[in-house]
Amino acid sequence: MTARRTSLIRRRKALGHSQESLAAALQVAVSTVARWERGESDPRPWQRPNLA
Repeated sequence: MTARRTSLIRRRKALGHSQESLAAALQVAVSTVARWERGESDPRPWQRPNLA
């Protein structure tokens, strides 16, 4: 797992978000968050400011 993926997971958990709650906050599917964390895809450019 890359450092970026590990950082995303660690930060999500530190903020108290589950994959489900993060997906709801970003208005994406839970499977989308899971794919980001597995490294199968990256957040789209317009999603990155909200993710940050």
